[in-house]
Amino acid sequence: MRNLCCLEQENCLLKDQINQMKYYMAGSCGLKWSVPDVSLGDTIRCDKEKTHEIAAGLIAPADICLDIGPGIRPQRLLPCNTHVLVEPYGAYCDELVKRYPQKLTVKMDGLAFLLLMQSKSVDTIFMIDVIEHLNKDDGKRMLAEARRVARKQIVVFTPLGFMPRHYSEVGDIWGDIQHNELQNHLSGWLPEEFPGSTIVLTEDYHVQDGNVNGAFYAIISCAETDVQAFADNKLSLGRSDGKLPLGRLVIVSEPTTDFVFKENDLIIADISLMELSHVITNVPKRNCLYVPLALTAAHADVPIEVLRSTILNFQMLEGYVSTIKNRVAIGVAALMVMERIAGSLAYVKK
Repeated sequence: MRNLCCLEQENCLLKDQINQMKYYMAGSCGLKWSVPDVSLGDTIRCDKEKTHEIAAGLIAPADICLDIGPGIRPQRLLPCNTHVLVEPYGAYCDELVKRYPQKLTVKMDGLAFLLLMQSKSVDTIFMIDVIEHLNKDDGKRMLAEARRVARKQIVVFTPLGFMPRHYSEVGDIWGDIQHNELQNHLSGWLPEEFPGSTIVLTEDYHVQDGNVNGAFYAIISCAETDVQAFADNKLSLGRSDGKLPLGRLVIVSEPTTDFVFKENDLIIADISLMELSHVITNVPKRNCLYVPLALTAAHADVPIEVLRSTILNFQMLEGYVSTIKNRVAIGVAALMVMERIAGSLAYVKK
């Protein structure tokens, strides 16, 4: 049986954790819409108003973006240094050149352009309201080529299932620009046609003439570690075979703007940083685990057995410290906790 002292320590830690979680989780709700903590392959259902905000929070940062079929509205989900607009319709290209002189506009069919590109030559490919304008075979071919060309990800936005539309129905929502048959819808798509993607779905995005159609984002990771991990059905914070596909363990107890995070970092963050997750790193949060690091460091006199049974995610943190030798601590509390765990593991090995 545990002695009375250990029970009192556990009770104190539990109370402190509950109060801390109530405070920080209440303060993070707004930002968690914009930067959700999700895993590859998850489906997020949301209201129409939150669709684009949530999708934007799931897109990894990129320097070079290829925007296929933007019409006259290039994607605004992700800032990028090089933004290439590939649009097949001349009237739209003329407008793009006038409105966005800082972007590169190419008058060309998207599939034809991809076929000319080198493999892994851009970071991110956007196809926003595009794939439904192709027949099914051409849509599949374009997706296949996009997977070949993109280094990081492909971002698709399309109606949920087939939504009929003729270019004459577009109206004047784009001003007095004339439309043509390229605006016709030729196919319908469902989330299951994008295996391995993170889906952001809303059931009532399009409402017209009494008809309601949903829409969804499919965010397709093209990073080799993500694709292989998904194929193995093992992408998570750790793998069932004990082999982590992640390169470095970064333990963070204080916000930092100086440290450069890498895309394959496994991040252990103090629970107080939940509401600042966008400050910790722009990498999607599937690689982030929260632990009350400051609270743990403040109870340096508590036996590690008590921490193990009481502190949120502490045992997972121990497992990563014992498995990943490349470790970095940011903040005093992070360093104290990491050193204590490492010391405990070294003692056990002796």
